[in-house]
Amino acid sequence: MVNVAKVVPLLGGPYDLTKLNRHFKQRWLWVTKSDWNPPDSGELKFNTDGVVSGSFGEAGIGGCLLNNNARCLITFSKSAGLTDATSAEILAIKEACSLFVISLWAKKYKLLIETDSKLAVDWMMNPHLCPAVFKPLVLSCLDICKNIEWRVKHVPREGNHLADKLAIKGIGRAATLCNITQEA
Repeated sequence: MVNVAKVVPLLGGPYDLTKLNRHFKQRWLWVTKSDWNPPDSGELKFNTDGVVSGSFGEAGIGGCLLNNNARCLITFSKSAGLTDATSAEILAIKEACSLFVISLWAKKYKLLIETDSKLAVDWMMNPHLCPAVFKPLVLSCLDICKNIEWRVKHVPREGNHLADKLAIKGIGRAATLCNITQEA
């Protein structure tokens, strides 16, 4: 596992990579039993979320790339600065796209992005419906993923627990958390 930030405060305290991976694995095993569905064969799933303090304020984004065994391959949590909730959701998708495209899995797997933002999903699928204020963000996501097979899907909040926790911890985060495993 590659660790961009050597030891990071996450979910209440610093975790080394072994403990962090075990935490994510335990969390996703619980989610798998109740709300999480594995991706199709030949596909990896990136659950993403963006959260904001208030209607416009400090925002955080987070996400977790998982294989069909619910193993975390990439996790991220970072500040998105001052923004609104819709922009935060799209920024989380953009970060997931960016991380996936540069990963070793981009040549082997299709990408499924799941988010609890119905608007973001609608605009990714139909960018001509997107209001002008959000269009640059949406188009940048589409541009990042132009050379891979991918799709985006709406998921209820109940199926997006870990991404939500990572996004919440991203609010005000001074250093970006990004963990990447070596194998799928």
